[in-house]
Amino acid sequence: DPSDPNTMYICSDGGIILHNDATNTNFNANYEFLPGAPLQIYEMDYAWSKSQEMICGTQDNGEIFTTGGSHAGDQWLQIGGCDGGNQISIDPSNPSNIFGNDWCGANSPRWRLLSQGDSAENIDNGLTTGTYIPIRLAKGGPEILFTCDTMGLYNSYNQGNNWLASTTNLGHDFSGAYPWTPQLTVNNYAT
Repeated sequence: DPSDPNTMYICSDGGIILHNDATNTNFNANYEFLPGAPLQIYEMDYAWSKSQEMICGTQDNGEIFTTGGSHAGDQWLQIGGCDGGNQISIDPSNPSNIFGNDWCGANSPRWRLLSQGDSAENIDNGLTTGTYIPIRLAKGGPEILFTCDTMGLYNSYNQGNNWLASTTNLGHDFSGAYPWTPQLTVNNYAT
């Protein structure tokens, strides 16, 4: 938790646990989730400019969002459905914009949530889709959105409105080459 260096969020099949190093205590944040289903968390991100705003991708419950991340008793509200994002990025300069992926069947999109999830937009824009397409926002500036498909790596300087090839075509469809979901890692350093 950026507002409290003693607080750590632990995300797992058991939900969200807040651990406080100073007091050596644990708090189960699951009970405040609406509609109250058990949580299995894939990934969590927080807004750099508003550290209490957090989003998680969950199994079977889409994404959940809160504006009171380290406040006991604040609610986590459900956004969307299906299996939520296993790669989620909140825009550090505009935390109302959130980027990620979902698993809702064979044609699962890359998405951009606006107004903290009030509306969603598909940002595939000509790229192929599949199971959990990796997508990640480089937050350290300039803010570049990265993704890949079965043929290469792409970047966007305008929040996914257009994609530019970061690599040449790899010349081979790697969609069935891996038994796991590919991940994109971006080192984020504030400038």
